[in-house]
Amino acid sequence: TLPFDIRDIYQDRLFQLKTIPVLIGSKKSSLLCQTLLVTYTLFLFIFADTINSEIVALGLIALLTNFLIFNRTLKKNDYYYFLLLDGTLLLQFIAAWMANNLS
Repeated sequence: TLPFDIRDIYQDRLFQLKTIPVLIGSKKSSLLCQTLLVTYTLFLFIFADTINSEIVALGLIALLTNFLIFNRTLKKNDYYYFLLLDGTLLLQFIAAWMANNLS
């Protein structure tokens, strides 16, 4: 949700909401996003009993999400950018389901 909070930072400041981007700034929030995604990916591989197609699919989706968050050209069109970010949530489910059920 941090990318969405970063998008809404000006409105959140106006309404005096205490979101993470308002408290620490948008650049630090973006770095926090990246750190959390890398940590998630590391934990995914560290705590997996075996590296299977589901783990690899979830790791690739995390890398795609990281790319989307930091891609400057996609950020120019807010609706397209956030549709893609929301799409990664759905894509994560589909990839895990397919890896689990089709293998």
